[in-house]
Amino acid sequence: MIEGHHALYTKKGWLVFSETPLAKSHVIKSNKLLGLYLVSGKPSQTKINVYNRFPKEVALITPYSIRPNTIISESFGVESLGKLKKIISAPFAIMGRCCSLRGFNSSKGVVTSEWIKTFLERKDSRVGSVGVRFKQSKKGIIVKQKNPFIKYNGLRVGDVILTHNKKKVSLDTLEKRIALGKIGSMQTFKITRAGKVDTLKVSLKERLGGGVLGDTFLEFLGLSFNQQLEVIAVKKNSLANKLKLLPQDKIILLDGKRFTHDKELRAYLSTYQLPKERLELLIQRDGLQIFIYIPRHELKI
Repeated sequence: MIEGHHALYTKKGWLVFSETPLAKSHVIKSNKLLGLYLVSGKPSQTKINVYNRFPKEVALITPYSIRPNTIISESFGVESLGKLKKIISAPFAIMGRCCSLRGFNSSKGVVTSEWIKTFLERKDSRVGSVGVRFKQSKKGIIVKQKNPFIKYNGLRVGDVILTHNKKKVSLDTLEKRIALGKIGSMQTFKITRAGKVDTLKVSLKERLGGGVLGDTFLEFLGLSFNQQLEVIAVKKNSLANKLKLLPQDKIILLDGKRFTHDKELRAYLSTYQLPKERLELLIQRDGLQIFIYIPRHELKI
C-alpha cells in the first residue's frame, strides 16, 4: 500500500492515516487536517468496520504489540482531538471489538471513529472555518483568536457568541457544525460586544490548519506546517510555491519577532496589524537563513 503509514481496508476503499500530507497519486479524497486519505488499490479480503463512539475500551495496534487503553474523550472537529487515558504520542491504529476501527492516535491527540466515519461517507471532505478560534469562558463561548488575513469578517476577539444560526450551542457543537458546514454558505452569529447585542453574517471558508497539522494562520500562503513551524508541504501553484518556499524550511522570525511553536505564532497573528508595505519572514534552510518578503496586496484571502 503506502509504506510508513497505517492503511486499513474499508467498504469505501483503502483508508490511510498520515500526519504528513500525501502526494495526490492514487488519493481519491483527503482530509489533511485529520490525516485521513482514501486511496485506490487492490481490494483486501479483510474489511474493517468503523463505528461511532463505542467501545471506550480499546487496543493500540502495532506490527509488534497490542496495548490496552481507554478513550476518555472524543474528537469534536479539528480544534479538539480525542484523548486516551494513557497518553502516547506515537501514531497507532486504535481498534475496538470485532475488527472495528475506533480511531488513529497522533502526536496531537486521537482522531476518533465518528470523524473517520464522517470522512468516509461525505462527498465533500473539506473542513469549514469562519476564520476565528473559539474558547469556553465564564461569559460563555467567546472568540479567542482571529485570522487577520481574511477579508470581510466582522467577528472580533472577545465577542461572546449567543447563538449560531439562531440556535444556542455548546462549544463542541459549534465547532462541529462549522467544521461540517457547506463551504461558501453564510453563518449567522448573534453576539454581545461591549455590552451591545449584534447579529453578524460570516462566509464559511475552507480551514487550512489545525488537527494533526500545525495551525498558524499562514496556511493561506499554500503551506502546511508541523507544530515546530517546519514546512511539511507546499501547495502547487500557490503563493508559497511562487516564493520558492520548500518542505523542511522552518520559520524563525516574522517581522523580526522569534517564534518556535505554532501556538505562539497564531496568538501573535490574532492581533496582527497588516504592514504598510510587506510581511517579512526569516526561514532556515539547510543551515542557511533566508529572508522572504510578501507584499501587502498578497496578504488578504
